[in-house]
Amino acid sequence: FYFNSVIYLFIYLFIYSLFHLFHSFICLFTHLFIYYSFIYLFLFQSFYSFIYYSVIFYINIFISFHRFFLSMLSLLLLFYYYLFIYLFIIPLLYIFKITLFINFLFVHFIHLLSLFFYLIFTTLSFLLSFSHHLHL
Repeated sequence: FYFNSVIYLFIYLFIYSLFHLFHSFICLFTHLFIYYSFIYLFLFQSFYSFIYYSVIFYINIFISFHRFFLSMLSLLLLFYYYLFIYLFIIPLLYIFKITLFINFLFVHFIHLLSLFFYLIFTTLSFLLSFSHHLHL
């Protein structure tokens, strides 16, 4: 029973992280597009506006890369967590012949704990995303 729930949880979090990565790529491409408008500002407008907008641009690029690396880190942590569960925790539960009820509670407690840490990372990256949109 818990094997299916683990698979569904993993698929959900994996898709969620991929969406997060996709969003950070979109941000990076948007900033590269904006970069050409900075060239336009530099060529046809004042030099000070170019300096001002380029500083904002580099701040946004920095935040986007941070979000990208946070997303990659959360994916890696998720992968290593499930590797740890399936290679160590679940065989240990079967070796010591813990009852199904305690097994169920223990495994789902670990799932909730990992989900909590995973949500901390994604919340951090969403906060960076929010600050990124404030800069635009």
